[in-house]
Amino acid sequence: MTGSFALSIILILSFSVLVQWVQLALNPLQPWAPDVFYSSPENQCEIDPSFAAEVAQQPYVKRAFGRMYQSLPAVYEGKSGTIDLISYDAQQFQWAEEDLVSGDMDAVRNGRGVLTVFDKSNTLQVGDVIQLDSTSLTVAGVLEDSPFDTSDQPTVICSEALFTAITGENAYAILDVQLTSDATQQDINQLQALANGQYDFYDRLSLNKDTKSTYFMFCLFVYGFLVVITLITMIHTANSIAMSVSARTRQYGAMRAVGMDGHQIQKMITTESATYTLLGLVAGFGLGLPLHYFLYGQMISNYWGTAWHLPLSSVGGILVLLVCTGLLVPLAPGKRICTMAVSETINEL
Repeated sequence: MTGSFALSIILILSFSVLVQWVQLALNPLQPWAPDVFYSSPENQCEIDPSFAAEVAQQPYVKRAFGRMYQSLPAVYEGKSGTIDLISYDAQQFQWAEEDLVSGDMDAVRNGRGVLTVFDKSNTLQVGDVIQLDSTSLTVAGVLEDSPFDTSDQPTVICSEALFTAITGENAYAILDVQLTSDATQQDINQLQALANGQYDFYDRLSLNKDTKSTYFMFCLFVYGFLVVITLITMIHTANSIAMSVSARTRQYGAMRAVGMDGHQIQKMITTESATYTLLGLVAGFGLGLPLHYFLYGQMISNYWGTAWHLPLSSVGGILVLLVCTGLLVPLAPGKRICTMAVSETINEL
């Protein structure tokens, strides 16, 4: 019984890591994922803000947001190199705040600092200074994820005002567009026509839908497996307690014959079940939490920089489930014993 409880806890904690891993790994699930986007040739800042406003005014466009980009020589961590400087607007900073691993987002919004994106090749941390030709930038925060592909050079994110002050550019290199739920292929074709061949146009709507379907199928598999584990645990607990009570029917009958009442019998059976539950919780959390920490570090922290934290929602759900099971399951076999005649329980084979 203890092993059954412990194994259920270990499996639930282990599989809960997979759900968060999929959320981070499948970029189209992120709130900033575009359905279509425009790109200027060779990533130059050539998409005029007026064009972005025109796109945003289309009735089937939910949101349009652009980013400026420029690769700049810089000195950081005592060495010369190159950084990818990228601008964010207010909406993108709001999304980025959910991915903030460390630091202060307000300093970046106000133009007093910059963000960087965690990556194994990027060792910049909060407080590091990046020296450009004309100014210096202080890292005020580190993100666990971003819309950009990783490269050998650090990704540095700043406000649009700071980007313009550094580079003199005020046009976008990328314009992302999110569509309404009722957008059609004809609407996408109209967006492509707006570019008039000036900008490259990419349609990711079908890919996003496929990725979301994959995610939901994966979640269905994981949560379905966890439901099966939970049901097996509950059924096994109920069956084991019932068999334990049946095996001790004559002993319970003898106890009733010498004066033990039904309440005391029920209390004994409940105590037995509670003991299994308590030992299972101790063993399950004792083995499951270190395993959760290990899997989280290998699958998430190593790639996105997110620090491990106690999975309170999973722990709370497990406690409620097993405690309720441990307290409710003994009621039926205890009631059966108490309703039997003393002579019948003593003569039970």
